[in-house]
Amino acid sequence: MRETQAYNKNESFISPMKKAYTHNENALFTKIEKDFCNQVMKEEIIGPKQTTIDNILNYSKALSVRESSIINHIEMVLN
Repeated sequence: MRETQAYNKNESFISPMKKAYTHNENALFTKIEKDFCNQVMKEEIIGPKQTTIDNILNYSKALSVRESSIINHIEMVLN
């Protein structure tokens, strides 16, 4: 039996679906997906540790960027 193939706007072949899903399989997948989304939304949003924030702020205080006539910018860490 020969399968017919459709063309899209770019004139490339669109392959036929390998498996047709039943209504029950689709409903089960939707339920699993909703349960997963609900579980993820319940989790507490975790941010960076305070020590990480302090390190970044200290680095930004120690960083000096100056313009130069010879080269565009000079970057120096003043620690």
